[in-house]
Amino acid sequence: MTAWYEVSNVGQFLGRIANIYIWNGYTRYAVRHIPSDKSPQAVDTKILSCYHITQCRMTRMRHAARGEAKVGYIRFGRTFILVATTGKHKAFGRIQSHDFYTSPLHYYHYSVGIRNQKPCIRIAHKTWKWAEHRISKMALHDHDKVQQALQDLPYYNFVGVQEQKRHLIAHINARRKRAGLPLISNQNILPKDGTM
Repeated sequence: MTAWYEVSNVGQFLGRIANIYIWNGYTRYAVRHIPSDKSPQAVDTKILSCYHITQCRMTRMRHAARGEAKVGYIRFGRTFILVATTGKHKAFGRIQSHDFYTSPLHYYHYSVGIRNQKPCIRIAHKTWKWAEHRISKMALHDHDKVQQALQDLPYYNFVGVQEQKRHLIAHINARRKRAGLPLISNQNILPKDGTM
């Protein structure tokens, strides 16, 4: 059985960071990798104890009332992230950490940060520029070929990623319209509910 702090894929890892932790004020973070000679479960136990990480809402509220930072933990395979709210925390204060506002987390091909005071997951700049360039070169090709290339982009449809795709489709359609070609539809490229 999977522990409450463990996730099984990149989408869950990033989604939990953004939509649970950043959304609830955990704006500082530190990412670490577990060496191959160490047991992830042993590391879990040590981290939970050392950083006083708990699912108990009342305990977290008591820490917050004393001005202490709350710390959260997520592990995906051998990678884990510690996230913290503002405030003092003896153990977290001893490690080098970053702030989602000023230093977005770059993980796999994604960037997780805060835009317009909200958590945002986007395809990392370099990765997106490469994908954008490749598909833009196809802009005036056969409609179905372009549509399929957009559908085949291998990224999770987080809201920030959908925004990137919409911008790319608008750019492609502006070129297709000038050339008198049929426009590309958002249908089948973006989820109908618009969220993930």
